[in-house]
Amino acid sequence: MRTDGVKSADRVLDLLELLSAARVPMRLTDVVNRLGIPKSSAFALLATVVRRGYVEERPDGYCLAAQFRSSGWVGGERARLITHAKPFMRTLAQTCDESVFLGVMSSARQIEYIDKELTSNPLRYDADMAKIREAYATTVGHVLLADLPAQELDDYLAAYPLVALTEKTQVDRQALRAAIAAAARNGYAQLTDSHLMGVSGVAAPVRDGSGKAVAGLCAFGPGARVLPKMEQLTRQLIDSAHQISIALGWTPRAHEENAS
Repeated sequence: MRTDGVKSADRVLDLLELLSAARVPMRLTDVVNRLGIPKSSAFALLATVVRRGYVEERPDGYCLAAQFRSSGWVGGERARLITHAKPFMRTLAQTCDESVFLGVMSSARQIEYIDKELTSNPLRYDADMAKIREAYATTVGHVLLADLPAQELDDYLAAYPLVALTEKTQVDRQALRAAIAAAARNGYAQLTDSHLMGVSGVAAPVRDGSGKAVAGLCAFGPGARVLPKMEQLTRQLIDSAHQISIALGWTPRAHEENAS
């Protein structure tokens, strides 16, 4: 049986792990949205860890204290993901000449980017790491929705509010189900103008040792540049996602056997 004390400890660790993965200071509202807890609870947690010296409060938000940022003392699964993914993301951004992002799905079925590597190309797209994104409108969302158990996906498709973010966002539930099924079959998802007009991209799942998709690796950029090289970009991205997965303990053959 889980006690209130354990739950409180979980929340403290969730907060520290969240801040350890953040590239920039996080505001109170960011913490509330990411952890899905009341504003009063988030404020109390932050006040506690600031008072104890684990976190610094700055004018632009909260971040880990300097000694923990430099030592990597706290991290959790997200930090482990970032550590293994970073070198492959850096190489992919250089070889494909597009910005690369690593995203995870929250319990609310929304997408959070937890790391990024920007292309050196001056014409590029960046993304706010604190912003929450809708799974149905993003490539990372499609590959992670494709890995959900059937009942959880059914519940999502039946009840989640689908709002058109652009004129190209797919909000027809049957068509969205078909697109997610295609992502499951193909092992990747491609979208154009779905989340933001003029942007095209592709994502593939990153799996852990159990075969579960724990993150999505994506690359995107200006559609006029990405679309002509989409086939090559897809191959490069899938290979990078596989390499990250292998570093996390994934065995491709075992996953294929389980899926068959």
